[in-house]
Amino acid sequence: MVKPHVLVIPYPAQGHVIPLMVLSRCLAKHGIKVTFVNTEHIYMQMQNALAMEDDDIGSKVHLVFITDGLESLEDRKKPGKLSAVIMLVMPRTFEELVERIVGSNGDKISCVIADQSLGWALEIAEKKAIKRAALCRAAAALLVLGFSIPKLIDERIIGNDGTPTKEQVIKLLLPDMPGMMNTANLVRASLSSKALQKNVFELMVRNNKSIKLADWLLCNSTYDLEPAAFTI
Repeated sequence: MVKPHVLVIPYPAQGHVIPLMVLSRCLAKHGIKVTFVNTEHIYMQMQNALAMEDDDIGSKVHLVFITDGLESLEDRKKPGKLSAVIMLVMPRTFEELVERIVGSNGDKISCVIADQSLGWALEIAEKKAIKRAALCRAAAALLVLGFSIPKLIDERIIGNDGTPTKEQVIKLLLPDMPGMMNTANLVRASLSSKALQKNVFELMVRNNKSIKLADWLLCNSTYDLEPAAFTI
């Protein structure tokens, strides 16, 4: 019997890579072949970290990398640089990787598990007729917040570029969801760089469309913790 082969791609930042690696190890533990896709920069960091571990399961997760188009560490530190290449460069290099895997030895990819922040990975998998799962590393409420962007625009709480029209406290999203939020703490408004704000908001808007291509939508939560958020 041929093992299922799962291709996993996180957003290239530590807080995104770790949850998807935890999931990958769980899948490998159950006998699933896992290919974990990083940018070259993070790939080298992970190789060094894994070399110090005595973990047989971790060794069963195959690490590969794609280029992100950034040439130096200084570029990665510039606000907005990484978020820009995530939209402009990485989709092309990820698609090339998928084609190499399938074309080189006829290997079949059973499913692409993509960070929810990388909707274009779902688009590429759909184009290649591969099953798709999206993972949000945070609670379900964060997903609901992203899905509520059109409603927030319609109610003029934020503008078409994601900027709050004014600072105010709003009820979070659904009547049954607890908590209030200051618009100054919305994702775009709370980022320091204008370039980063623009790129992140554009990515969120695009991801709202791409997420509809997912066969499964996963998040770091349970129904008992957030019943209202799970009703959407």
